Amino acid sequence: MSAAQILPTVSVIIPAHNEAVNLRRTLPFLLDFTPVRFAEIVVVDDGSSDETARVVEGFALKDARVRLVQFPRNRGKGAAVKAGLLAATSEVLFYTDADLIYQLHDLPTWVELLRSADIVNGNRRLPDSVFNVPTRYFPYVVKRARLGLIFNAFVRRVLPVGTTDTQSGLKLFRREAAHRLARATVENHFAFDVELFAWAARFGCRIAEVPVRLDYRDEVTRVKLLRDGWQMFLAVWAIRRRVRRAGNPRIVLVTADDFGLSAKVSTGIIEACRHGAVKAVSVMTNFPDTVVTLPALRAVSEVAIGVHLSATAGAPLTTEGRFLAKRSGRFSRREFLWRYLTSPRRTVMGLRAEWTAQIEALRAAGVTPAHLDSHHHVHLLPGLQRCVLDLALRFNIPRVRASHDPAFLRSPATVCIYLLARFFARRARRHRLLVADHFRGNLLMRARDKQAALERIMRSLPGGMTEIYCHPGYADPDLNDPYREGRAAELAALGACRDNSIFGDAI
Repeated sequence: MSAAQILPTVSVIIPAHNEAVNLRRTLPFLLDFTPVRFAEIVVVDDGSSDETARVVEGFALKDARVRLVQFPRNRGKGAAVKAGLLAATSEVLFYTDADLIYQLHDLPTWVELLRSADIVNGNRRLPDSVFNVPTRYFPYVVKRARLGLIFNAFVRRVLPVGTTDTQSGLKLFRREAAHRLARATVENHFAFDVELFAWAARFGCRIAEVPVRLDYRDEVTRVKLLRDGWQMFLAVWAIRRRVRRAGNPRIVLVTADDFGLSAKVSTGIIEACRHGAVKAVSVMTNFPDTVVTLPALRAVSEVAIGVHLSATAGAPLTTEGRFLAKRSGRFSRREFLWRYLTSPRRTVMGLRAEWTAQIEALRAAGVTPAHLDSHHHVHLLPGLQRCVLDLALRFNIPRVRASHDPAFLRSPATVCIYLLARFFARRARRHRLLVADHFRGNLLMRARDKQAALERIMRSLPGGMTEIYCHPGYADPDLNDPYREGRAAELAALGACRDNSIFGDAI
């Protein structure tokens, strides 16, 4: 097994209140689970009045991986989950319910997603999710699903929450993110999940969502519609006030563009990721060098990998894309602009098919895209904005780029980019897609002294999430690239700034 394929250690957290019956079935299954060997199973007894603690202690005597955290009185499911997250020690923390209604066949894939995400959320409302429901419970399940949709619509209206399923009982976290979220969260009851996602948005956590399969066994629930519905309504407003009062911390995401342009450019980007300065990489899947260098990028942990949609460089992957290419079969900026101005409808239709193929090429390589952006910012053009938003929603890609860099406010052409980016950001947020509050990087490209420019950008960042785009790489003499020497200078600047702690704790 290669280094890229070795799974990190995983802890399971199970909140339990009077769950002795379920735990007698669940714990043996988890202890014998072979696709992932759990380093520990932390059961938090939330003041149970049955034999929950005794059952867990019995399993702990037989297997040291089972741990019991016990509350003397009932404090609420949220409090139990928080205690479990803070007590767990593995690299990946997996929270689920004691009845274990979610099938875990895809758990290794979900753990792999945490290489480029902070949270993996099992979303029951994704199209590929499957419910196995006995016929007699079907009306009840439909009723709960409708109420859940209403509640989620309310949550998304008043909080910066993008997911359509906050209350799923299947979530995975990177340990650092889990501990930070658990310490920030105040809510101890059923609205705990809502507050967790609100803080995740505030902290700029990267969230991946996956479809789930669940086996619905009965209609027993501890949620009372009138009493708990009113309490959750009040809790959501309290969460809104807490998150707003917390201020606007500075969060920085440095993204390296043009991975795949050539082997030397890709190798330089990988080196920048190893420096620790670059936390996201945009991949051009329509270049042949991408296939060769992508495995090395995947081996670098904690890097979000997205698609750098191309219509102005590289070769088309589809028949529809060939309409936009030159006779040589390659994309070019001049040819793209000509086609866009003279045949806008056919251009948009062709790029929808071409960009779909570029996204699917990254997925076929085993990477779930974390974001979408484009070469030369062409996705901001009218007609193509709608295309990119549709693709992000279709492939469940959580983040898109809006290139609203104030440094663009220097010429009529770049002012147009800025204004289109501002408009695109508003459209994306209406669709609950994550967009950075601020965008920087054009100053870095234009500056002769890359290190000084990067330091200037970092020291003048506003509060909120800022994406800084960059183009590091080793100089490639075989590449027809006017920015060839600039790439090498950016790579050196990123390494120097990382060594001098210019980035601080913002990354």
